[in-house]
Amino acid sequence: MALLLSLVGGCYVRVYQPLSGLHRPVVVDTQLPNFQDVHLTVRCVPGGLLLPQDANTLCQKVGTLFENQGAVVATVASATDEPDESDVPKDAPRPPTDLTLELRSREISRSDHLVSWLLFFGSFTLIPGVTESTFAQDVVIRDSTGFVLISDSLQGRIVIRQGFGSWAVNKLADAIARKKEDRLTGEAMNRDLSTDLYRQLSQLLFNAEMKWQVLRQVPSTSPRAGSDPARPSSAGSKASPKPGPKK
Repeated sequence: MALLLSLVGGCYVRVYQPLSGLHRPVVVDTQLPNFQDVHLTVRCVPGGLLLPQDANTLCQKVGTLFENQGAVVATVASATDEPDESDVPKDAPRPPTDLTLELRSREISRSDHLVSWLLFFGSFTLIPGVTESTFAQDVVIRDSTGFVLISDSLQGRIVIRQGFGSWAVNKLADAIARKKEDRLTGEAMNRDLSTDLYRQLSQLLFNAEMKWQVLRQVPSTSPRAGSDPARPSSAGSKASPKPGPKK
């Protein structure tokens, strides 16, 4: 059994299916400077599906995504506020942050199809063993005060078919029949998932920035300290004249 798994270790087909959030339509063009001069902190919190090295890689890729759209980006691959740049002294003044994008990854469910794996070993890997998992990419965007502008969960499903038979058929189909964007083997799943994730993150950040800009322009309507809200100010009112004696 272990020998079979080792022989077909690289013979698998991974299929990604967008679920809640990842299939929404997007109007933001990621090739345009959508966030010109916006100071953004990208924080990737390790835990769940994100190992520390994976959190760092995700932060760098998402940071590059928004730098290409004009943002000034700092990345933090931890739950703290310490930046990733090791050459920056800890006592150095931190650059101002307009928005903070916080990312967490978690697995919602995972199932191994028992019958398929029995057939996998019985057929000597000609029939694939199937494993299915559902994941969530949790997104929170805050302003510089910590106020939550956007909170969302982007969910998807990954189906892995392990076995030489399935891999060989799809590899041949990719080589002679399928277009490049329709291929299933190699890095196709990573490409499709990254494309959907980056587009949705760009749209969410754009929505958050619009909300942030609106909130900055709303004047404060709270009464001044020490004033009586029920009493009109003397500057905006005139004393009414007393009625004179009747003739």
